[in-house]
Amino acid sequence: MDVKTYEKISTTVEVVKYEGGHMEAMAISRWLGAGSAYIPPTATDPREYVQVPTMFGPKDCKPGHYIVKIGPQDFLVYKPEALDAEYREVKTSDHPLVKHAMDELARFPNEDMDFKQSIVNAIVGFTYYKGHSGSSAEIATHMISALLRGENLLPLTDDPEEWELRSGAQYGMPMDLWQNKRNSKAISEDGGKTYYRVDEKPEGEEDSEGRVPVKIYKSEPHDFKPEIDPEDLKSEVVE
Repeated sequence: MDVKTYEKISTTVEVVKYEGGHMEAMAISRWLGAGSAYIPPTATDPREYVQVPTMFGPKDCKPGHYIVKIGPQDFLVYKPEALDAEYREVKTSDHPLVKHAMDELARFPNEDMDFKQSIVNAIVGFTYYKGHSGSSAEIATHMISALLRGENLLPLTDDPEEWELRSGAQYGMPMDLWQNKRNSKAISEDGGKTYYRVDEKPEGEEDSEGRVPVKIYKSEPHDFKPEIDPEDLKSEVVE
């Protein structure tokens, strides 16, 4: 017997509950876009509903039911119990930073909802730590910003396991190079003892080999152990 393990992919969707009434139906119809309609109650038929253009054809959303947006123009209609069985409501934090982010992102009406939600999720994660002071929040913000840019938090070291050998021809160089695994922008010509960054512009005059000098940094020893905050750690520049 071949037993395998699978993980359900998390899906975030927009959900609207129709409570009933003409004004709310009109607002929902505007959200649904073309192909939707409000069917009001009449003397012969007291029912009212919003007709939703779903991927399975028009469906009626009655008061108390939910409309789920599953694509740019694709919708499904759920009864409350059916929705609860398939989806779990995402609870956002009441933290002021989360509210601020949601309010600011809402001002970009044309941005992709998943893009907005990814930013909100990151801020919700930031607020999970309840012990933030002004200084710790600044440090965390610095760390997050650096990590999102692919930067290292602690200084690079000369540990051979931290550097990957690259063919010099790949960079138009006559010798082989080493690229740092923790920060792909760091390139070394001596196995990781020193390095320069490819995102920094060379300055100065060309040498005899036609190369423009770049700022060279010295790596920390492979057994380096920090004793201060990462925010205060800076690589030493080789003069």
